[in-house]
Amino acid sequence: MADRYWVGGTGIWESTTNWSDSSGGSGGYSIPTSANSVYFDANSFTDGGQTVTVSAGVCNSMTWENVAYLPSLLFGESGYITTYGDITLYHAMYLEYTAPDLNAFAHSSFMLEYTPVVSRFKIGGDCHLATDTLPVPPIEVLENGTLYLTEDTTFTTLWVRGDFDAQGYNITAQGIKFEPADT
Repeated sequence: MADRYWVGGTGIWESTTNWSDSSGGSGGYSIPTSANSVYFDANSFTDGGQTVTVSAGVCNSMTWENVAYLPSLLFGESGYITTYGDITLYHAMYLEYTAPDLNAFAHSSFMLEYTPVVSRFKIGGDCHLATDTLPVPPIEVLENGTLYLTEDTTFTTLWVRGDFDAQGYNITAQGIKFEPADT
Protein backbone atom coordinates (compact mmCIF):
# COMPACT_ATOMS: atom_id res chain seq x y z
CA MET A 1 0.00 0.00 0.00
CA ALA A 2 1.70 3.23 -1.19
CA ASP A 3 1.01 6.52 0.54
CA ARG A 4 -0.03 9.59 -1.43
CA TYR A 5 0.80 13.18 -0.43
CA TRP A 6 -0.94 16.29 -1.72
CA VAL A 7 1.54 18.83 -3.16
CA GLY A 8 1.40 22.06 -5.14
CA GLY A 9 -1.57 23.85 -3.57
CA THR A 10 -4.84 24.21 -5.47
CA GLY A 11 -5.95 21.24 -7.54
CA ILE A 12 -8.51 18.56 -8.31
CA TRP A 13 -8.47 15.28 -6.36
CA GLU A 14 -9.13 13.24 -9.50
CA SER A 15 -6.00 14.58 -11.28
CA THR A 16 -2.47 13.19 -10.92
CA THR A 17 -0.96 16.71 -10.90
CA ASN A 18 -1.07 17.18 -7.11
CA TRP A 19 -0.32 13.65 -5.91
CA SER A 20 3.21 12.65 -4.84
CA ASP A 21 4.76 9.62 -3.19
CA SER A 22 6.45 11.82 -0.55
CA SER A 23 5.76 14.97 1.45
CA GLY A 24 6.91 17.94 -0.62
CA GLY A 25 7.86 15.70 -3.56
CA SER A 26 7.00 16.09 -7.22
CA GLY A 27 3.41 15.67 -8.39
CA GLY A 28 2.33 13.30 -11.14
CA TYR A 29 1.77 10.11 -9.17
CA SER A 30 -1.37 8.01 -9.47
CA ILE A 31 -4.69 9.12 -8.02
CA PRO A 32 -5.39 7.46 -4.65
CA THR A 33 -7.34 4.20 -4.53
CA SER A 34 -8.75 2.23 -1.60
CA ALA A 35 -5.22 0.89 -1.05
CA ASN A 36 -3.65 4.36 -0.52
CA SER A 37 -3.51 6.45 2.63
CA VAL A 38 -3.49 10.16 1.75
CA TYR A 39 -1.77 12.98 3.61
CA PHE A 40 -2.13 16.75 3.57
CA ASP A 41 0.67 18.44 5.55
CA ALA A 42 2.95 21.50 5.84
CA ASN A 43 4.27 20.85 2.31
CA SER A 44 0.85 20.64 0.64
CA PHE A 45 -0.09 24.32 0.33
CA THR A 46 1.96 27.40 -0.52
CA ASP A 47 -0.47 30.32 -0.08
CA GLY A 48 -3.84 31.30 1.36
CA GLY A 49 -7.08 30.44 -0.40
CA GLN A 50 -5.85 27.20 -1.96
CA THR A 51 -8.44 24.47 -2.48
CA VAL A 52 -8.62 20.72 -3.07
CA THR A 53 -11.77 20.12 -5.15
CA VAL A 54 -13.40 16.68 -4.99
CA SER A 55 -16.04 15.19 -7.25
CA ALA A 56 -15.45 11.50 -6.57
CA GLY A 57 -12.52 10.47 -4.39
CA VAL A 58 -11.39 7.22 -2.83
CA CYS A 59 -8.69 6.44 -0.27
CA ASN A 60 -7.84 4.03 2.50
CA SER A 61 -7.39 6.74 5.15
CA MET A 62 -7.03 10.53 5.04
CA THR A 63 -4.93 12.66 7.40
CA TRP A 64 -4.72 16.46 7.49
CA GLU A 65 -1.94 17.52 9.83
CA ASN A 66 0.11 20.70 10.31
CA VAL A 67 -1.28 22.29 7.13
CA ALA A 68 -0.57 25.98 6.58
CA TYR A 69 -2.53 28.85 5.00
CA LEU A 70 -6.05 27.62 5.95
CA PRO A 71 -6.70 25.47 2.85
CA SER A 72 -10.15 24.22 1.83
CA LEU A 73 -11.45 20.79 0.95
CA LEU A 74 -14.29 21.59 -1.48
CA PHE A 75 -16.91 19.01 -2.38
CA GLY A 76 -18.56 19.84 -5.69
CA GLU A 77 -22.23 19.10 -6.21
CA SER A 78 -22.77 15.45 -5.26
CA GLY A 79 -19.07 15.29 -4.38
CA TYR A 80 -17.82 12.60 -2.02
CA ILE A 81 -14.79 10.75 -0.73
CA THR A 82 -15.18 7.06 0.06
CA THR A 83 -12.74 6.29 2.87
CA TYR A 84 -12.12 2.75 4.08
CA GLY A 85 -10.00 3.69 7.09
CA ASP A 86 -9.69 6.61 9.49
CA ILE A 87 -10.07 10.31 8.76
CA THR A 88 -8.26 12.98 10.77
CA LEU A 89 -8.94 16.59 9.84
CA TYR A 90 -7.00 19.60 11.10
CA HIS A 91 -8.43 22.57 12.98
CA ALA A 92 -6.78 25.06 10.56
CA MET A 93 -8.71 24.10 7.42
CA TYR A 94 -12.12 24.59 5.85
CA LEU A 95 -14.67 22.18 4.46
CA GLU A 96 -16.90 23.62 1.76
CA TYR A 97 -19.93 22.08 0.07
CA THR A 98 -22.19 23.01 -2.78
CA ALA A 99 -24.60 20.21 -1.84
CA PRO A 100 -26.80 20.54 1.27
CA ASP A 101 -25.68 17.34 3.01
CA LEU A 102 -22.37 15.62 3.56
CA ASN A 103 -22.34 11.96 2.61
CA ALA A 104 -18.62 11.88 2.05
CA PHE A 105 -17.44 9.72 4.91
CA ALA A 106 -20.03 6.97 5.07
CA HIS A 107 -17.59 4.04 4.99
CA SER A 108 -15.03 5.28 7.46
CA SER A 109 -14.01 5.74 11.03
CA PHE A 110 -14.10 9.50 11.30
CA MET A 111 -12.02 11.59 13.71
CA LEU A 112 -13.43 15.11 13.81
CA GLU A 113 -10.88 17.68 14.98
CA TYR A 114 -12.25 20.99 13.74
CA THR A 115 -15.45 22.99 13.49
CA PRO A 116 -16.68 22.97 9.91
CA VAL A 117 -19.46 25.05 8.43
CA VAL A 118 -21.74 22.42 6.95
CA SER A 119 -25.40 21.64 7.13
CA ARG A 120 -25.08 18.09 8.47
CA PHE A 121 -22.66 15.20 8.83
CA LYS A 122 -23.98 11.73 8.09
CA ILE A 123 -22.14 8.97 9.92
CA GLY A 124 -22.50 5.50 8.42
CA GLY A 125 -19.49 3.80 10.01
CA ASP A 126 -17.69 4.16 13.33
CA CYS A 127 -17.15 7.77 14.37
CA HIS A 128 -14.90 8.58 17.31
CA LEU A 129 -15.73 12.23 17.92
CA ALA A 130 -12.94 14.48 19.21
CA THR A 131 -13.95 18.14 18.93
CA ASP A 132 -11.39 19.96 21.11
CA THR A 133 -14.42 21.33 23.03
CA LEU A 134 -15.70 23.21 19.96
CA PRO A 135 -19.40 22.99 19.03
CA VAL A 136 -20.30 20.39 16.43
CA PRO A 137 -22.64 20.95 13.46
CA PRO A 138 -25.72 18.74 13.16
CA ILE A 139 -24.84 15.05 13.06
CA GLU A 140 -27.02 12.22 11.79
CA VAL A 141 -25.96 8.71 12.81
CA LEU A 142 -27.31 6.32 10.19
CA GLU A 143 -28.61 2.81 10.88
CA ASN A 144 -25.23 1.17 10.30
CA GLY A 145 -23.26 3.86 12.14
CA THR A 146 -21.94 4.17 15.68
CA LEU A 147 -20.97 7.46 17.29
CA TYR A 148 -18.50 7.32 20.20
CA LEU A 149 -17.74 10.42 22.26
CA THR A 150 -14.16 10.96 23.41
CA GLU A 151 -14.88 14.08 25.48
CA ASP A 152 -17.73 16.33 26.66
CA THR A 153 -19.46 17.48 23.46
CA THR A 154 -21.77 20.32 22.41
CA PHE A 155 -24.04 19.55 19.45
CA THR A 156 -26.39 21.84 17.61
CA THR A 157 -28.53 18.76 16.89
CA LEU A 158 -27.93 15.03 17.10
CA TRP A 159 -30.14 12.51 15.29
CA VAL A 160 -29.36 8.88 16.07
CA ARG A 161 -30.86 5.96 14.14
CA GLY A 162 -27.79 3.76 14.65
CA ASP A 163 -25.78 3.32 17.86
CA PHE A 164 -24.50 5.96 20.25
CA ASP A 165 -21.99 5.54 23.09
CA ALA A 166 -21.34 8.66 25.19
CA GLN A 167 -18.73 6.68 27.15
CA GLY A 168 -19.61 8.67 30.28
CA TYR A 169 -19.07 12.11 28.69
CA ASN A 170 -21.57 14.98 28.97
CA ILE A 171 -23.73 16.12 26.05
CA THR A 172 -25.06 19.63 25.49
CA ALA A 173 -27.42 20.03 22.54
CA GLN A 174 -30.19 22.20 21.16
CA GLY A 175 -31.95 19.02 20.04
CA ILE A 176 -31.44 15.26 20.30
CA LYS A 177 -33.57 12.66 18.54
CA PHE A 178 -33.16 8.92 19.03
CA GLU A 179 -35.24 6.62 16.88
CA PRO A 180 -35.11 2.94 16.06
CA ALA A 181 -33.45 1.87 12.86
CA ASP A 182 -35.76 0.97 9.99
CA THR A 183 -36.56 -2.73 9.98
